[in-house]
Amino acid sequence: MSSHQRQTSSLTSTSSRDKAINNAIAQPRPSSSVIVLSPTNEVLLLHRVKSSTSFASAHVFPGGNLDGFHDGDVPGEKDPGRHIDGLAYRLAAVRECFEETGILLAKRLGTLVKLPTKERDKMRKRVHANEVNFTEWVRSFGAEPDITGLIPFTRFITPINVPKRFTTQMYVYLLPELQAGISLEIILPVADGGVEHTAAQFAPASVWLDRARNASVTLFTPQFYLLYLLAPILSTSSAPSPGKLGKDIAAQRKELLLFLARVPTADTEEGNQSPTAKIPWGEKVICAYDMQAKRADGRVVLGLDNPGPELEHTGRGGDYEKVKALLAIAESMVKRGYTVAYICSAGYRNKIIEAGAEFFEMPWGWNNSITEEEFDYLKVRVNLERYARQFAHIFFHPLPARLHYITRALEAVRARHPGRQIIIVEDSTSLSVLPFRYGRPLPLGFSQMPRTIAISPTALMSQSQDTAPFYLGLPPDSSDSGRLRNASLYQLLHDGTFKPLVEEWKETLQRCGCTTEPTGKPLYVWYGNHVAYDKLIMLCSPNLEYPLSDLPDTIEFAGCLPQRGITRTLQYPWWWQEVLRKGNKKVIFVSQGTVNKDWRELLIPTLEAFAGREDILVIAALGFRGAALPDTIYVPSNARVIDYFPYDAVLPLADVFVSNGGYGAFSHAVMNGVASVFAGERQDKSEVAMRAEWAGFAYNLKTQRPTILALQEAINTVLGNPRFRQRAIELKVENEAMDSMSRIERVIESLSEESPPS
Repeated sequence: MSSHQRQTSSLTSTSSRDKAINNAIAQPRPSSSVIVLSPTNEVLLLHRVKSSTSFASAHVFPGGNLDGFHDGDVPGEKDPGRHIDGLAYRLAAVRECFEETGILLAKRLGTLVKLPTKERDKMRKRVHANEVNFTEWVRSFGAEPDITGLIPFTRFITPINVPKRFTTQMYVYLLPELQAGISLEIILPVADGGVEHTAAQFAPASVWLDRARNASVTLFTPQFYLLYLLAPILSTSSAPSPGKLGKDIAAQRKELLLFLARVPTADTEEGNQSPTAKIPWGEKVICAYDMQAKRADGRVVLGLDNPGPELEHTGRGGDYEKVKALLAIAESMVKRGYTVAYICSAGYRNKIIEAGAEFFEMPWGWNNSITEEEFDYLKVRVNLERYARQFAHIFFHPLPARLHYITRALEAVRARHPGRQIIIVEDSTSLSVLPFRYGRPLPLGFSQMPRTIAISPTALMSQSQDTAPFYLGLPPDSSDSGRLRNASLYQLLHDGTFKPLVEEWKETLQRCGCTTEPTGKPLYVWYGNHVAYDKLIMLCSPNLEYPLSDLPDTIEFAGCLPQRGITRTLQYPWWWQEVLRKGNKKVIFVSQGTVNKDWRELLIPTLEAFAGREDILVIAALGFRGAALPDTIYVPSNARVIDYFPYDAVLPLADVFVSNGGYGAFSHAVMNGVASVFAGERQDKSEVAMRAEWAGFAYNLKTQRPTILALQEAINTVLGNPRFRQRAIELKVENEAMDSMSRIERVIESLSEESPPS
């Protein structure tokens, strides 16, 4: 529930002078650059030719502009993806590295490809001349550009006073350790013969910095700054012999990966107070600016905390599900200038206060156990009748209590702020404002119902002519015959299994003091046109939902919530280094979430399915702290089991995610760009799994208890078909580009009668 005051002094227009200045600023062109680390952790720099129109005579990382011919769709000037890591940026980084150095970051069967010298040199020229498409050429010999090996490490946008500007996505790439059978030619750079560079050389980061300080090489701001960050981690070491990677090298790489994943990113208490400290290194955007201060030697001091005019006022948000999702939104709205009151159970009191919101207690808390444990498995098996009973038990029966506490909170806020508009934002499954739509008297102090927004914590449950009823887990069908099927199924469900739910719905509203008898189907009440809420926000992109010809105009797509980051206090397990140094091994991560504790359904069969496979490492998370498998369960030598571990810590390193298909797991898979295997039938899981299959990033097992053979087939299919991984990355980029927090704020503004906070 949020409210804000009218800003009588806020400016609503831009002066003609400001517009002229903005028009004079050159639009930055998309480009990529990659920091290539040798097997001994030295950094590759190229010496630009004197005649270059950009960075003449400077030493730079390999990189260049995105090219639609090679890299696919290049984001346009107004495209939100213009300044976000994406497929085109990654392909450009791999291609430019090959053109400029001859190092081909492409793998076949998990190993970097070796090309004959003449073939390599010929194709560098042909790719540079656009005579052959780079990706098609790589695939012609059974390889793929290793875009997943690129680790994002800031984005630099050229300052506005420079006539030729770039928005450059920076990456780190770790060349493999030297082993028997790996040719040095694969990792030795060769300059391009003076086309753009005169030399290509590996050297320690600290050596490059020393050369810049004594003016023997020229480093521009991005190169100097990133080398400055890397130097303390990648200290100089002697080169290891082939087949043996020095322990110091491995330790450096581990420290580097931890550094890149660390949030907050500052090293001092004062630095951690800055909002930029909460932005991971892979998402930081830097547009250097003159701080109007000079050192005694005449050098200018540059500020590196500004993202530039293209990305002003773009904040990042949190990553919670259900109650926590609303908390992240509340925190974001507080930061954007809103006054926020939050109604929740006492367990979240401290987090709500820390977020800057006012806390109102709702003693009725959400207890996950009621979704399963309170049902008699012998009397009500897993079927539609059980779902109807669960639905009434979870959503309808506690509604009078939720209504009581939100009424009390609304009256308190109105008494405190009699002249301010109030907008209610709640979890769509709460339904606490719904009784006011059916004749329940308004809270004291209100002459009309406040505007309402629902945040959906699950897949879209809107009734549509193009889809079958929710819970059946069927794919959409908008053909004439499909719509006949859908209509028949809705009627059968409404008049049959779910008919008792209609009576429960009516009885619940009577207990809430409603005077109008509800119509329609209770299962879809909160997704209908203006029935419950003025707006309903889906926390996903449109491509993660079925296309509906009759989608209510109240529904808005905000995109998945962004990753919150890994806390500095996270304790990594003793075996974590195995994950960081997995090499050619495939990592399978399996979890059944935090509710389902019957690990025989999915987790244990996954351990058994790949037992003894030396090319696979299985990581299993049990879902809650202190959990442990029974002593009778055999844990294979290639498996690691942990009680609880954050999804966002392990999923970026996983090759496939095996889950029972909760919507939280679905969202985490998308935002980490990981291909998945889903196996779930209970609650909304069959619908979530079907959407994941339809979106193209997951294999749907369509069962709650898959066999070992079924798991082997599904996981091997996902590992063996690159389209799953590619689609997962595309959806990750798409949802990141949507900037969910900003979209949610725009929905709030659309219902506001006041000026937005300045």
